[in-house]
Amino acid sequence: MNDRLFKRLYSKENLELAWKRINTSQNIYYKNYYRDLFLAYEINVSENLENLSNRIKGNSFRPSRVMRFYTPKSSGLHRPITFLSLDDLIIYQAFANVLSERINEQRRTIENVNIFSNLLNRDQDKDLFFFKKWQEGYTKYHAEIRKEFNNGFKWVAFFDLAAYFDTICHKTLSDQISKSTYNDFKSLLLKCLSEWSSPRLQKIGHGIPQGPISSSLIAEMYLIPIDKKLNTQKIKYLRYVDDIKILGKTREEVLNGIILLERECKERGLIPQSKKYEIFEANSAEEAIGATPSIGLEEKTSYLTGSFATSKFKEAIDPDNQDKVRIKFILRAVGKNKYIFSFVTANFNNFPEFSYEFSHFMLNYSASEEVADLVFNNALQNPSQYEYVEGTYWELLSKFKIDSTSKRRYIKHAINRLKESTRKEALKFGLYIFISTTGNGLVLKWLQYEKSPLLQAFAIKYIHDGCFDTPTFREFSNFIMRRTSYEPAAMLIKRLIFSYRKDIQRSLDKSTKDYSGVISNLQGSPKTIDPIGEILSKRYAVKLSTIWTNLLGTDVDHANEILYMSEKSFHIDKNSWISYLDSFNDLVFRRFISLIVSTVTPPKSKHWPSLVNKNGESIDYGILLDPQNQISQIYPDLTSGLRNFHIRRSKSPTSHAFNKKTGLKSQIILSKEQKILVAELNKSYTLLITETQKYV
Repeated sequence: MNDRLFKRLYSKENLELAWKRINTSQNIYYKNYYRDLFLAYEINVSENLENLSNRIKGNSFRPSRVMRFYTPKSSGLHRPITFLSLDDLIIYQAFANVLSERINEQRRTIENVNIFSNLLNRDQDKDLFFFKKWQEGYTKYHAEIRKEFNNGFKWVAFFDLAAYFDTICHKTLSDQISKSTYNDFKSLLLKCLSEWSSPRLQKIGHGIPQGPISSSLIAEMYLIPIDKKLNTQKIKYLRYVDDIKILGKTREEVLNGIILLERECKERGLIPQSKKYEIFEANSAEEAIGATPSIGLEEKTSYLTGSFATSKFKEAIDPDNQDKVRIKFILRAVGKNKYIFSFVTANFNNFPEFSYEFSHFMLNYSASEEVADLVFNNALQNPSQYEYVEGTYWELLSKFKIDSTSKRRYIKHAINRLKESTRKEALKFGLYIFISTTGNGLVLKWLQYEKSPLLQAFAIKYIHDGCFDTPTFREFSNFIMRRTSYEPAAMLIKRLIFSYRKDIQRSLDKSTKDYSGVISNLQGSPKTIDPIGEILSKRYAVKLSTIWTNLLGTDVDHANEILYMSEKSFHIDKNSWISYLDSFNDLVFRRFISLIVSTVTPPKSKHWPSLVNKNGESIDYGILLDPQNQISQIYPDLTSGLRNFHIRRSKSPTSHAFNKKTGLKSQIILSKEQKILVAELNKSYTLLITETQKYV
């Protein structure tokens, strides 16, 4: 029986709200990568979410591996941007929806008092927006600091957390939700966070992905115990995300607050940023705020004038008093500017934290072949040490007019870089975009074997329409249709639909591992999602089948729960695995016998075995598997694997301490033997599916 929060998680209503919220979120930079994928999913969104709900409920959903871009910070370190599969992104937001309801009242007492970041949107008429606009909280944060400064709280401490998102402890977060209840909900959340915290196979017990808006809710929730603790003390404690201010009328008041804050943070595994910590007496409210001044509307308008933009850019780029906010705004707002052009082209790789804005500015010159050569020579021939920066400039170069001779030289260099960049996703993304500009399908030969399905999906958007009628494109397309992850195929089909190439769409191979149902829906042949079929397909390598719901009837949920328990123990306790799975096989085999008895006439002078004895009691599973009975004689290969599995289960310590017949000690299951048993079950399950399909 699933717990209340878990049921709320997979409800269609919650998943629909999650879908709306990831589409209306304010994280524009992050969301831009997904826009075309969102469009593909939206075509059959109701059916897709229904299938996703059934997979979560049936415990067949598993989080996927993530992809990361490492963007440079001004400190020289990186900020990891984590991309989740689309199902994972929706489910993460569904988790956040449930948790926001759970912490709503706790947050209400401290929002706009101590806490000003990620303010929950409580307007029922606008519930598709998860948070209020960030500007509202940020403005109130500064206003509150000014108010307290004017009230005499002139002593200030700036307190910051190092790598905050990366240090959030999954176990502590789980206990914060509940220590003893909601185990289904917490179990899936912990499994997801473990997968999403690192792109490596080796998982860690801390960290949440940066990028999704759901992480902002998790981050705020994690700090609530600290917020409430500081709120109850006579301390002026103000926070915006992990930027914290402690204010007081004396240095001692502030120091007492800092001591308490540091202790509370460390007890939750958080690390204070010691280099940013200081206590000082502010001379003005602006000094107490310590923030970069905002840019007024009049000044924004003035950037349309070249001379004004030049002077402001010179001031902002001054290394002794650098103004990052103004630099970024000028680069995005100004048109062609001789001084800024000279500065940018001379410093492509010297300011990695501004590479995105440098690229935006350089688009003003995209019609110039000479500038294209300048970009290549200054930014790409001797590239930045940061893969994200180089990838950004390859994407920039893809938007330039380039003569054929230079294009061949650039392409050759790009291919060489692609060969050298096995695990550099941000760089490969830029390279794929640039190589796609050839229009001859060259990129398909590389993109086909891209390991990351998300990177593949994001890059498909840039494939030139001129490739559609080539044999290379057909080969690439059918390869994509065989991937387990649906995102690349969804993007491909969306491209064909929006390009009015239904002829190619109809000729595509059918997806063989469409666990989500998204591809079937896009191809106009929706199918029922069967969680048991998905679990068996992934674990025992049988073909994906939807027979199980019909075969098991009213026992389908019970069978699903038993199979899920076997899955949970597959790696960590092989003896529990064999016991649970043998119970599942018992249930399935009885249902199979019932199906055969009701639909197939036995041979003359023969009869099908009965499932109950003359007293109405269930006959033992082992007797039903007897090689001499009619079922075993008609389906010998099907029953032999189930029989061998059952016999081995009876010799495991989870069944008996000693073998009932020989008296020998029971033996634990080892990995090598488990592999043999899995192979035998593959054969039995395959035959069972084949036979069942004849009658259901």
